[in-house]
Amino acid sequence: MINLDFQTVIIMIVAFALGGLVKGATGAGSPVIAIPVLTVFFDAKLAVAIMAVPNLFSNLVQIFHIVF
Repeated sequence: MINLDFQTVIIMIVAFALGGLVKGATGAGSPVIAIPVLTVFFDAKLAVAIMAVPNLFSNLVQIFHIVF
């Protein structure tokens, strides 16, 4: 089981937010910023899997808007 304290969760949320800000400004950056921060707390495979979830969700939303 993974134990995360409040400070760790805040750091990860800030990393995702900064990555999203950079991605919105430049079109790239969310995984570039978030994955290295996540690998501090988890192994690389889990960090990539965690990063894949929001990317999958945002892609599904874009597909939904295009199709409907």
